[in-house]
Amino acid sequence: MNKLLDPSGKLMTLVGRVGDHFLLSLLWLLCSIPIVTAGAAAAAMCQVSFRVFSEEECHLLPDFFAAFKQQFKPATKLHLAAVAVGLVFVLDVYFYLQVGGGNGTLATMILGMILLIAAVALICLIWLYPYLTLYGGGFLQTVKMAFLLGISNLGWSALMLAVDVALAFGSLFATFLIPFVPGIITLINTLCIRKALAKYRREDEEDSSSF
Repeated sequence: MNKLLDPSGKLMTLVGRVGDHFLLSLLWLLCSIPIVTAGAAAAAMCQVSFRVFSEEECHLLPDFFAAFKQQFKPATKLHLAAVAVGLVFVLDVYFYLQVGGGNGTLATMILGMILLIAAVALICLIWLYPYLTLYGGGFLQTVKMAFLLGISNLGWSALMLAVDVALAFGSLFATFLIPFVPGIITLINTLCIRKALAKYRREDEEDSSSF
């Protein structure tokens, strides 16, 4: 029992990290109220999430607002682009339902294409802010690398997408969880992305040791 309650033990570390992400979720909601700042808030939450799992010392509140300020411009550009893509997708679905819906091979192909594009866009979105906060870079480079990482780690991307969508829909039936869902999603995505990126770190270490 003492081992379970040991502050440095695995269980208490996990509980602490979950609690940190609950607070990050509330900070994201607070800083996303103007809507246009949601991207910067998401980048800040992502950046602090990676720090929580690293060996670096982390001070949640000051680190979040420092990251929010640091990532505001690039993250806002990415956020506005993502919103624009989302609106195009909504219009595509509306057009399909009004004009292309119904039975038939053509309608099925159109629907399949829309869903495929939506899945690729969501996978890119999952990797967008992690890449920005971990590596930085310009707008086009961030989008390109998020897409390449998402596709080259398709297994992890599919897992994150499935869990994220399930949590989002599940919260509609358990509305008391809605304020904490962004933090839970970030927690899961951070764990998955750290696992996915570990192979690149091993490759870099092997290349360095070969010289």
